[in-house]
Amino acid sequence: MSDFDHAAYTLPGRERVFVPPGWGSPSRKRWDGKNVIVLMLDSFRWDHLGAFGNSKVPTPNLDRFASESTFFTHSYPEGLPTVPVRTSLLTGRFTYPFRRWQVLYPDDHPLLPEILWSEGFRTSLVSDTYHLHKPSYGFSRGFDDVKWIRGQEQDPYVRDPAIVNAVNVAPRFKPRGTRPNEPRETRTYLANRHSWKTDEDHFTPRVMQSAVDWLAAQPRKENLFLWIDNFCPHEPWDPPESYLKLVDPNYEQWPIRNICPVPGDVAGYLDAEEMRQVLALYGAVVRFVDAWVGHFLDEVKRMGMYDNTLIVLMTDHGEPFGDHGIVRKVRPWGYEELARTFLMIRDPAGANADRVDSYTQQTDVTATILEWLGIEKPAHMTSESLMPLIRGERDRIRDEAVCCHYNESVSIRHDEWSYHWFVENSRARVSERSVIAKEGPELYNLREDPLEQRNLASAEPDRVEDMDRRMLAFTQRLVARERV
Repeated sequence: MSDFDHAAYTLPGRERVFVPPGWGSPSRKRWDGKNVIVLMLDSFRWDHLGAFGNSKVPTPNLDRFASESTFFTHSYPEGLPTVPVRTSLLTGRFTYPFRRWQVLYPDDHPLLPEILWSEGFRTSLVSDTYHLHKPSYGFSRGFDDVKWIRGQEQDPYVRDPAIVNAVNVAPRFKPRGTRPNEPRETRTYLANRHSWKTDEDHFTPRVMQSAVDWLAAQPRKENLFLWIDNFCPHEPWDPPESYLKLVDPNYEQWPIRNICPVPGDVAGYLDAEEMRQVLALYGAVVRFVDAWVGHFLDEVKRMGMYDNTLIVLMTDHGEPFGDHGIVRKVRPWGYEELARTFLMIRDPAGANADRVDSYTQQTDVTATILEWLGIEKPAHMTSESLMPLIRGERDRIRDEAVCCHYNESVSIRHDEWSYHWFVENSRARVSERSVIAKEGPELYNLREDPLEQRNLASAEPDRVEDMDRRMLAFTQRLVARERV
């Protein structure tokens, strides 16, 4: 933990050295005594959350928090996947249509944690999302304290050849074809976790407990900003056996546990039973994550912080499980299983709208936090505050929501319709592990066809034209703002 002293970095007449030009000056009285906690759960499919009325797996702790919060049911990331979502949240700006999977730029300034740090908040990032800690990515900017729990996915944490070469991949992996490098992701992960003995050794418990420990160590339980970035339920889907047993009591009879399926077409790789088993693994991880989120929230209450803390609980995107013929994020397809998310924001003042069904973007979290704290939003931000929706003053702030993969695909949702357009010669057309073709625009009626299986583009040309026009107008507005 850092012993950095904000007070040592003050100048006469200014409360903080870091006050971005043209942004304004700090005003401590507006936020003094308040805290903000952001809890990101990576790759959590919206249809696995019980608060939506689903029964795939129980999520009692998340459901309880949703009932205590404003629950945004139609929130979408504007840029995918992992890094663009975080970039958008930290900058308060749309990454679409300007940037792909990118590090933070030097002129991405000020970031949300930098703004709060300059106002005098003690800031912390607790994460096992290893992309945030890659050299030069810059996601630690503005945080006093950074805790990285290493070892997720392909993080080369354990390098001892004696351990890596001793890993038996076969019980946890089904190859696709004969590619020699296909087990690498699974092998790296299994080597990283070779010394685990209990459920608490898994990543999510260590992330949540590290966050609890940071809060407990703060002498004042106020003026704190904590960002928790929990990589699960992202693959590899490797739940504790006690949780897998809850989902499938007969799991020991499986030939293998395919914890990290090779991304690509389902056909020719996974049969129906194998896909069911993959979903069971995922569902067990969801239950495990839910339990530890509950532990964290209980600890926040025990420390007396629940009534002075804005808590934001969200996911960045979902995960394909054969919905459109693919498993994992092998294609840049912004269908509902990938693009639709959940967002819960609990205002401790208690004046929360129960549920908001209108469209929002994950980016809007940034401006919401700043408004709740009474801090002026920098003019360059394209984030829009959700506080008018939370307070019940408005029923919508956006007429549509976009979701894109840079230079590969764009999607827009308006009213009950979703519209998808794929960039020619992109990964949407062909890929090494997928032969499914996408030709022309796709249009779906989400009310009648929520799984987006019946393309109505040819039957609804006027609707296609309207959605295309909306997508263009949305893009042009963003470009015009960027040029100001």
